[in-house]
Amino acid sequence: MGVSLLSVCVFATLIAFTHGWSFTIVAGAMVPVLIITSFYKESAKATQVLAEHRAFIRAKTFAEEVFTNIRTVMVFSGQKKEIATFKQELATGFNNVRNKLYITSFTEGAMWLFIFLFYAFIYWYGTVKVLADRRCTDSMHYEVYDAGSMFTVCQFVLRHIVFSSIS
Repeated sequence: MGVSLLSVCVFATLIAFTHGWSFTIVAGAMVPVLIITSFYKESAKATQVLAEHRAFIRAKTFAEEVFTNIRTVMVFSGQKKEIATFKQELATGFNNVRNKLYITSFTEGAMWLFIFLFYAFIYWYGTVKVLADRRCTDSMHYEVYDAGSMFTVCQFVLRHIVFSSIS
């Protein structure tokens, strides 16, 4: 899977560079923001999953201890105390699950916000480049942008590079 994504990124970049190198550089400059957001999302989620796992292991260990010593618990009438302690351990685990969902939702939303802002910026910048090339009368102007090259660069850079970086 990683080799496939890497080869798609490389070839998408090469094709985009052939259609417009300066436009590709501007579009590719946005990729590090998405990579950093994706890294933060995954590291925060991993931290929360670890805390959730530890909390549920404590609850499981506590329940196993109670069940192995059930006679002692029954003799001293400690059922209510043991149930309250078990509920407290489960509540800690459920709080960690809720925190993980909040963090994941926020970072996923931020990542998609960046993606849509990047799409808007790139299409705006491409439109500006196309309109500027239509007005340009310079004979030394080598790079000519039209709507097709703008769309090609946008699709290759944003779809392939960006979505491969967040996968």
